Amino acid sequence: MSGQVSASRGRTFLAGKIVFNFGRSAFDCTVRQLTETGATVELESVVGIPDHIQLLLVGSNQVKPCKRLWQSDRQLGLVFEEQQANAAAPTPAAPAPAAIPERRSGDILRGHMLALRAALDQIPVGILLLDAELKALFINRAFRNMWRLPDEVADRNPTFTD
Repeated sequence: MSGQVSASRGRTFLAGKIVFNFGRSAFDCTVRQLTETGATVELESVVGIPDHIQLLLVGSNQVKPCKRLWQSDRQLGLVFEEQQANAAAPTPAAPAPAAIPERRSGDILRGHMLALRAALDQIPVGILLLDAELKALFINRAFRNMWRLPDEVADRNPTFTD
């Protein structure tokens, strides 16, 4: 990181997007510093951002594969990765910038809800979320295992009595 900091002490403030999950997930970010070897980006939250991502610089159509070097509560230090032609496992092609839709507030909320569901599915405590009519809205993996509830039944969102 010391090489990255010493290479450029100026601020950049560019609009960017963190892209991962084969282009299906994109988060808006602000590029705080940009050098030839990496960048510092700021997001609302770094929770759920994997170690290997792509940084899209909005307006320049540049997509750079990156690796997380460090992180704080709202910032990521990224180092740009070299794309090797002779890699053992081919890296999926970066999505075209036009293929990444602009994020609306509903999309952001949906993304947060999906992340919350995924997190609740990983904890060892059984969770059953019911609506006002006692119909299941969410049943996590631990609850399904504890009650030997098949996925086919749980995915139908049964009532509590069922």
